[in-house]
Amino acid sequence: MITVFMIVFILVPLACIAIGGVGIKECKVEQMIPIWLIVFGSAFIIFLIICIAVQITTRKKLRKMDDHGTAELRASEQSLSVAAVVVLVILLLFLLAWFIVGNVYVFENWQTVDSDPKSCNELVYYFAFAVIVMVYVVALVTCCLCCMIVCTTAVVAVEERQQTQKKG
Repeated sequence: MITVFMIVFILVPLACIAIGGVGIKECKVEQMIPIWLIVFGSAFIIFLIICIAVQITTRKKLRKMDDHGTAELRASEQSLSVAAVVVLVILLLFLLAWFIVGNVYVFENWQTVDSDPKSCNELVYYFAFAVIVMVYVVALVTCCLCCMIVCTTAVVAVEERQQTQKKG
């Protein structure tokens, strides 16, 4: 299941870059829509590459754990981890801001493109629209899953506390 998500998470940004590149001069109503797709796809791919690199590095560190269960982290490894987290946070903030900009570009021109399909390449416009909707769906599903995890954890903790009190 995770592999499917990773493939989708890589294919969608690649498609953003490809479709934005093909339609770069084919959106008269808002010339920034294809550019938005290219930048959004590129930034997201960079974000994914850094996430994968951090995950691989973390797994290597966990394998090097000593018998006491603590990892020996050199100063260079710690600074690399901190630098990666800082870059990821900056990229996330950029992606959030750029996502908001894309919402403005796409939804501001909805009626124009809907009434005059020649005002913007339909593939470019509707793909940008679909990417924005997908981001909202993924965000909603993620929030729901987080809420379910928090609620489940709370219920389990309450049940364990009640069982401990009954025994004690």
